[in-house]
Amino acid sequence: MSVYNLDAVQSPRVCGRKLSLFSAFLRTPIIGNIFLEFIKKKNKTPEMLRLAETAITPRLDNKDGNLSVQQLPNPQPQPLLPLYYPVHEMTEEEKEMHQKMAKDAPLDLSELASMSEGQHPKVVSEGLGSGSDENGVDFRHWTFSDYTTRYLNQTTTPSIVVEKIILAIEEMNDPQNKNRSKLVIHMNVDDLRSQAAESTKRYESGKVMGILDGIPILIKDQIPTVGFPHTHGTSFQFETVKEDIFPIVNLKQEGVLIVGKTNQHEIGIGTTGFNMTYGTPRNPYGKYEKENDEDEDGTSRKQLHYFTGGSSSGSAAAVAMGLVPLALGADGGGSIRIPAGLCGC
Repeated sequence: MSVYNLDAVQSPRVCGRKLSLFSAFLRTPIIGNIFLEFIKKKNKTPEMLRLAETAITPRLDNKDGNLSVQQLPNPQPQPLLPLYYPVHEMTEEEKEMHQKMAKDAPLDLSELASMSEGQHPKVVSEGLGSGSDENGVDFRHWTFSDYTTRYLNQTTTPSIVVEKIILAIEEMNDPQNKNRSKLVIHMNVDDLRSQAAESTKRYESGKVMGILDGIPILIKDQIPTVGFPHTHGTSFQFETVKEDIFPIVNLKQEGVLIVGKTNQHEIGIGTTGFNMTYGTPRNPYGKYEKENDEDEDGTSRKQLHYFTGGSSSGSAAAVAMGLVPLALGADGGGSIRIPAGLCGC
């Protein structure tokens, strides 16, 4: 049985000036090459390359349309195809369908959002949807400027904003919600409220930290952040983070409100966003179950659930649905680009 190789990568982790010096060192003749080869060997890079050279590329079976290994007496190793080449080779009918979908799709994201408004889960249409609630808060696709302008003119506050976000996340994570969508897997509610209260005071006193002060953001579980578990979207990895990485440090210096950590494909190894531990996030532009959803003959019908793509699934879905205006992801082979594309970010 095949299993994940969970050996930790043992390579230098540097940034800023140290990264510049390290890069210069690697470019030095002889010594730099020797050290680079040592790192590659220690992290089993040659083994990965040998595996790629001997991999059998799946092809479409012309008889029944199923994906299978080459139908040859002795399948020969094939070079691994780049990301943009689909493993599933589309039929002519599928090509025509995709071309029609691309032609008919609106190019304006605001138009796309309004078209799909009825397809968002209940919590979005009621808690974060278009139209204002009793506090005058309208969450659908607010920009940074939408937040900060309202903070400055005191039509809302960071504290009001986070209470609405907390409520929305709790409803989306509720096991009793048939349209449950686990976008956020780790939160520290008390700390979030404390962050918001401090930001509210700064706006009241005119001592704003930066252009992102009071902006709610989410962070992919894969990214180490002090105050949150670091689990890589799994049930078997848990790291206590003692120091923020450089991007998180910079964001905190601007006064952002870190809402929590987002769901992801386990260990970032996958492009669907499927997660059997925390639950798979729903694509906000998919269709959700409604009360009394039946066919013409009265048969109960379950509507479609679309994947977000991965591995930064929760981050993409959260931005697409307007939960937050910014969410961090990580990309090594399409892990930001794929979910951003599938969720219309």
